Amino acid sequence: MNLYANHSSYIGLFRTITDQGGWLKDSGARTSGYRLNTDAGVNGFLSYGSGSVFADISYLNLTARDDWDARGHNGVNALARVKASDDFAPFYYDIAADYRFLSCNALKENRILLHGELGTPLGESLLRLGYKLETFTYSGGDYVGQLEVVPRYVFSIGDLSVDAGVKFASIINSPTSFHPKKSGLIFPEVKLSYTLVDDVLVFQSAVTGGNRLNSYGDMLMDNIFLAGFAGTADNSVERITATLGIRGKLFGRLSYNLNGGYTRWENGLLWGVITAPALAPIFDFADYNMFFADAELSFSNEWLDAGGRLVWRWTDLKENFLFAPEMIHGNFRALYNWGGRIKAGVDLEGVTARKAATVSMPGYLDLGLYGEYGLDRNVSAWLRVGNILNQTIQKYPLHAEQGIYFTAGILLHF
Repeated sequence: MNLYANHSSYIGLFRTITDQGGWLKDSGARTSGYRLNTDAGVNGFLSYGSGSVFADISYLNLTARDDWDARGHNGVNALARVKASDDFAPFYYDIAADYRFLSCNALKENRILLHGELGTPLGESLLRLGYKLETFTYSGGDYVGQLEVVPRYVFSIGDLSVDAGVKFASIINSPTSFHPKKSGLIFPEVKLSYTLVDDVLVFQSAVTGGNRLNSYGDMLMDNIFLAGFAGTADNSVERITATLGIRGKLFGRLSYNLNGGYTRWENGLLWGVITAPALAPIFDFADYNMFFADAELSFSNEWLDAGGRLVWRWTDLKENFLFAPEMIHGNFRALYNWGGRIKAGVDLEGVTARKAATVSMPGYLDLGLYGEYGLDRNVSAWLRVGNILNQTIQKYPLHAEQGIYFTAGILLHF
């Protein structure tokens, strides 16, 4: 059993963003604001002869203030899961139930998620039946929900592994929901891998799709400055995503995963900015096609842990005020461990411009340094300095925290 608590916050000055020749840039003026994210709870794990049980319950608080609003959200998360330990058990089960309650003044959201998988072996193959039932209900009587059933057949032929399935899906919406999208009814759910050299080179491909419910709570987790709204934003449809790539490990320490592919979004959720009567952040929906490439590398040994990821994306988005996903997004991290007592690291995140027809957000480079010193076997102190290049970092439209920052803390090891 574990007790845990996490808190992340910023209280201070924010850069005022204005439209400067079609680019959203720092005006030099400053306003005060804050964002606070806290969760605390307890979880436990129990293993028995043929499986295991996991349970977690936690309290959640998300609070923010900016030039448009001040909002505070309180919530509760609860999760229970029971799972068989043997994939080839005569009756395989992986059953989970999640509940989340979120409240902000008059807005109240209840999320119920029942999901899992049942199955049985068929010789050296596996038969699986996945399911998901998810509902969101709101204090005003609005609701949205989805049901998915996914039969799958998992088998191998020599070095070829096949996970072949089909997803049957349906969505229900309350009549007052805005911007609804007709549910996709059938989606592919197929994954293939072929091992050319054990652990060194594996070819992989997948064709998938599905519906996505854009609940208030999930959108808030993505953007803590989200303004409250009535009802539900309904659903997006990932009509198809097709990927092809390779993965493996070189010299026993260098792991790589390289993929490329295509996605068709219908009613895809995007963030944007309106310019009249005044600048303000918004969200809306659009249909678009996207091609992408994704490269991920990691290296680890007894004294160095390093890795990075680089993603390229191109879309045909043509909405006036919605930002297309950035064309390039990359990150890198490296942590040097000197004898277990001294640790030093560097991290870097880079994003190219996010463009719309009306205004665009410039890209940024967020460079950080990290240091940790072990006072003894049980206590260590750490310090991280971020945004060393003093960039205007708009992770959320029209929100940029003030310049270089640092955080410090104590680690207790038991």
